[in-house]
Amino acid sequence: MWRNNVGVLVDATGRPLRYGLANDSKALNTVLKSGDLIGWDRVGRFVSIECKAPNGRVHPAQENWRALVCATGGRALIVRDARELT
Repeated sequence: MWRNNVGVLVDATGRPLRYGLANDSKALNTVLKSGDLIGWDRVGRFVSIECKAPNGRVHPAQENWRALVCATGGRALIVRDARELT
């Protein structure tokens, strides 16, 4: 798994520079937020893991990402404790 940092910075000319998976625009990021950890499992299936604090709120766009990954044959989890990964 690799850390999927997602965000936006402003370059020297004032233009926004977006980075991270599925972060092509502010409009897209409003409805689709990719997981914190991205990779694949032993059989080559795409895996996305969103890591939350015990009381952390799941944004609807994060749930949309989870549903999209699962609907297309991948595995997507939203976890609050590492023990949920076993």
